[in-house]
Amino acid sequence: MPEIRNVILDWSGTLVDDFNPVLEATNEIFKHYGKSACSAEDVREKCYLPFPDFYKQYLPESALPELDHHYHTAFKLLQTGIAMLPHAIDFLDYLQTRQMPTFLLSTIHKEHFEAQGGRLNVKKYFKHAYVQALDKRKVILHLLAEHDLDPSETIFIGDMVHD
Repeated sequence: MPEIRNVILDWSGTLVDDFNPVLEATNEIFKHYGKSACSAEDVREKCYLPFPDFYKQYLPESALPELDHHYHTAFKLLQTGIAMLPHAIDFLDYLQTRQMPTFLLSTIHKEHFEAQGGRLNVKKYFKHAYVQALDKRKVILHLLAEHDLDPSETIFIGDMVHD
């Protein structure tokens, strides 16, 4: 079995606990369009990527740029309390100590990652951050090729089934 030499990490739910701000921002969109709020259980069961497909299913009458605007306007105000998950910094330190190239692959909006990553002082751990990745399946292929990574020596760690 090949040795793991490269690590690709998701952001939301893997390194940071941002579930409640994501839930609240999502509910702001539903509220704006006169829809019922989602419970935490609803989001865990029904939310999926790519997000445009999720919104197309639940708000087919709404344009993605408009939905995106509402979400990011709400999320920008909610993200200030987002914290690292327990042991996430320890894990990042472990990878850095072993000089394992570490990449971020996330759907997080670039502006939100810059704000959170800067405030939490973790951007330094990533060789490159691939953000706003609506379809991680496509972006991961680009990442592997761009950095000449052997897929058999690379692990991707996320918190959702689609990861």
